[in-house]
Parts: sequence; C-alpha cells; structure tokens
Amino acid sequence: MTSALLISDDPLLVEAIRRLLPVEIALTHLKSSDVAGDDDRLRHCEIVLSDTDDLLTDRLEGVGAIRQTHGFAWILLAQDLSRDERLQALAAGVDQILSNPPDREELVLVLRNLGRLLPAPPSVSIRQGDPKGDWVLDETRWCLWTPLGHEVQLQRAEAAILALLFASAGFHQSRADLAASFKSDRDDRNRSLDVAISKIRKKVRDASGLGLPLRTIRGMGYIFTGSARLLPENGQRILSSVTRDSHPQQPHL
Repeated sequence: MTSALLISDDPLLVEAIRRLLPVEIALTHLKSSDVAGDDDRLRHCEIVLSDTDDLLTDRLEGVGAIRQTHGFAWILLAQDLSRDERLQALAAGVDQILSNPPDREELVLVLRNLGRLLPAPPSVSIRQGDPKGDWVLDETRWCLWTPLGHEVQLQRAEAAILALLFASAGFHQSRADLAASFKSDRDDRNRSLDVAISKIRKKVRDASGLGLPLRTIRGMGYIFTGSARLLPENGQRILSSVTRDSHPQQPHL
C-alpha cells in the first residue's frame, strides 16, 4: 500500500482528497503548523501533497530538501500561480502542479506516472535474512524486544497502543479503540495516536534497523502482522537480560 501525506489547513480540501485518492493509497493529514523540516512522517511517505499556503511559507525549502534526499513524489495543489511562483515550486523539488481541488482522473494518472519513478517500497524487515521470531512486549516495563533481541524502551502510551495490537495480532484494531487505550492531554486523540505510532516505528528502526510489522488499514485502523507475544501485567514472568553485544539474541522467558 502506498503512503501519502497531505499538508493543508483546509478541511474541505482534506475531505476532497480523501474521496479522490485510489483505495490503494493510505492518506495521512497534517496541518502546516504541525510540520517541521525534520518530521519523521515526511521522511517515510512516498507521496506528499500540499496546497498553496505551504508555497508561501519557509517550509517549502525544508520539505524540498527532504524530498530530494528521501525521494518521495511531491504534488502541489494550487490555483492562479504566477510564472515565478510555479518556477519557485519546481525549483524546490515539486514534481507536479495540479488545480485545487484536482480533477480525479488527472490526479490518478499523475500518481500512476509518478509511481513508476518511486523506489520500490521496503519490505517489513529493512534488513534481509533476519531470523523469524516473536516480537515481545512487557507491559509492566513498557519495553519491546525485537525478534533479534534488541531492546526498545517505550513510553506508557506507546506500550498501551502496542499491547492492544499485540493482543489481537493478525486482526485490525480501529483507530478509535487504539486512541482510547491511552491518556492524552491533546484534544485530538487521533493526532496523538499518529504521533505515537510514528515514534514507535522510529524507535524500533533506530534500535535494530528493522521495520515494525505494523500495517495501516485505510479508513479502519492498524493491524500488527508479525508474531507477537504479550507478557502479562502481573509481572510474574519477566524477561531475562538481553545480550547487548554486536550479536543480540532473542530474550528468554
């Protein structure tokens, strides 16, 4: 499934794009004020769509630099741009400029053409030849172990989200249920959920070089597709220490 990120402050455009995008493209939305130049979500999406407002901000240069480094396709949605503005956008790395909102047929054709230029999507495991095994979550210690034994320390909310996904591994969990599994000071729990999952993915990748086998189900939620083992909260079964040399082993129960 192709991942797309829409950067816009216009709720009508967000709904229009959700209706227009093909079902095989999973869409995430961010307001322009929530995007930083080093945002992890920008680095791990395949398509970025942004509206004209972003063309008028300092983010244009930052997003353009990330786009050139990480290779996502960039579509700008705009109306009545001057020649200089169009050249500015193209110079920053925009691949295509479409009307706002775009024509569905034109958008689908552009996505199809850009798809030929995108790198092949990574497999669930970033490194090849990794042994199969369980992903193990200790709820009491808020700690995750990869199948290779790498230890990933989590925040309480992150552990709560993974606990729900691990308990139903192989079956999708709704965004509403996942968002309700943890406390948040934010008014928008869906936003908090997306931030938490993004952080979990990054922690796993940084600690082990592995991709977390967590799949986004567009319009529904998430599904953990790996082999999951959840340690009970009563603390009676605690993982022994994990070997921390250059060849980590899977923890023993």
